[in-house]
Amino acid sequence: MKILRMIGMALVVILMSVHFVACNDDNDDDDPIGEIELLEGEWGLIYEGDFDSNGCKWEATFNPDNPEEDGEGLKLKIRVNGDKVFVQDSDYYDGCWEPWSESFSGTIIGNQIIKNNGYKLTITELTSDRLIIEIAGSNEDGDWSVAKYKRMN
Repeated sequence: MKILRMIGMALVVILMSVHFVACNDDNDDDDPIGEIELLEGEWGLIYEGDFDSNGCKWEATFNPDNPEEDGEGLKLKIRVNGDKVFVQDSDYYDGCWEPWSESFSGTIIGNQIIKNNGYKLTITELTSDRLIIEIAGSNEDGDWSVAKYKRMN
């Protein structure tokens, strides 16, 4: 009887250990980037805000579809190749669209783009038509900024 009881307990232990083994749920809901290929394309700046540790802020909105309305604007042309991202051109609007010298490349790690100069850009949202980037510590005072873009193409 003791042997049957031990065999029964051993089976229960084996079944319990198999039953409680879990794998990753493959739930990507908490991944703001999703498909990194969505970064590819032309993005127009619609909002920019700069914030400092004292709570002071500066904010501005833009209309990249009608830059004459604001008199200024910014467009990014982004290309993705594996874990590398290249901002080919940054076009600045000041009466007409002109190339701007803010082009850069970087590496994508998780939801961050690590620029070649060391700055980290955190992508907090990426959909087929919306991109939100946060830049923490973007200057020597530790200020941070948020930029929101809409897809142009």
